[in-house]
Amino acid sequence: MSQQRPQGRRRAHDQTDVPSTEPATFTELAAMWRSISTAHGVLDHHRRHWENTEADDRLAEQLSLVPMLHDWQPATEGEARDLAYLLGLYAEPAADATREEVAEAVSTAIRRMAARRGSAGRSD
Repeated sequence: MSQQRPQGRRRAHDQTDVPSTEPATFTELAAMWRSISTAHGVLDHHRRHWENTEADDRLAEQLSLVPMLHDWQPATEGEARDLAYLLGLYAEPAADATREEVAEAVSTAIRRMAARRGSAGRSD
């Protein structure tokens, strides 16, 4: 007699909407810095070939803020993972996203990093 598998869909683990505030591990930080370096390479290639867009210019400006933000308060697990993922998409866009859309998402993620550090530094 063979047992049958239960029918239905498997559910993914429920993920909370609250991002992790734990400091990123060395591995996560290495992935984040590697993806930032790769994005700078893409941006440099675009500039050399006069293909850069306004979104690229804004992204380059935002990326220059990441080291300062990290020095102010180390990147969290969630921030490091988000940046590594988004910048990976920027370097090699998926079929359903343009490089400009991903650049805007990265800029938004970096602005969130800055806002979190600004609100953590305030004392009321």
